[in-house]
Amino acid sequence: MKFKVWQSKRVFSGHIFDVFCDWLEIEGKQKIYREVLRNHKEVSAIVPVESDHRVVLVKQFRYPVKKEILEIPAGLVEKGESPLACAKRELLEETGYRAKSFLKIATFYTTPGYSDELLHLFLATGLSKVELNIDKEEVSEVIKLSLSEAVDLFLKGKIVDAKTGLGLVLIYLLKEKADFDELGKRSS
Repeated sequence: MKFKVWQSKRVFSGHIFDVFCDWLEIEGKQKIYREVLRNHKEVSAIVPVESDHRVVLVKQFRYPVKKEILEIPAGLVEKGESPLACAKRELLEETGYRAKSFLKIATFYTTPGYSDELLHLFLATGLSKVELNIDKEEVSEVIKLSLSEAVDLFLKGKIVDAKTGLGLVLIYLLKEKADFDELGKRSS
């Protein structure tokens, strides 16, 4: 599809993203208006899985939905940081765990209808607990569930975060499709 932006106006500049109002011309005839979040920092998200196939999740208060929700650890990739380095840092900061192995599972746009946010999804295995004071302003609780129980909570609408649901289902499918323990040996 051919399009031409005939006007773009930045209406907000923030720490994480900017908001633009864009007017487009599609196929040389149809004119449309779009509100777009741009320049969003990339995100790394991690599905940490223990040797007994329990996943480590975090409970976080999310102001936009005004409640605590269960999620996989995730965070913004800082300037000069690789998505893998971010995944390692966020896993430690949010859960107090380190992982021997990280395997990149997917990279995707979270909401391409209005945002350019790009998310890198990792599987983390070979977990070991590190003594660390987790920031209680960010994470209120670290919870371990079996992978199947976590997927079931997502399918029942009890886990409502999209990246978490997708991550859990992808790992569950990989576990069913391949020798799950071999996945960790192929990772970095």
